[in-house]
Amino acid sequence: FVLKICRITRMLHLGNGVIVGPQACGKMTLIRLSAFIMKYNAVSLGCSTQNCKRVLHNDIQQILLRTVLKDERIVIIISSDIVRAGDVFTEIHDLLLVDE
Repeated sequence: FVLKICRITRMLHLGNGVIVGPQACGKMTLIRLSAFIMKYNAVSLGCSTQNCKRVLHNDIQQILLRTVLKDERIVIIISSDIVRAGDVFTEIHDLLLVDE
């Protein structure tokens, strides 16, 4: 347990990472605990509405504004449903390339 937290905090310190594993194995809890230890804000991305793409766009835009303008350190937790759909990476890519 402690080794996993150490690995995640090291990953957060380096700037990025992906944690994969079976459902209900404690990934979210470990990430949130590690973020708390490192004084990061943990933000979960997910949507269950019909306009999921627009909701994701707005959420990611707000997260980017918080990191740039307020100099917040944020950990983005993305649900597996959104990763399977592929929308989240397209939205992040579009927001980073286009100035709105």
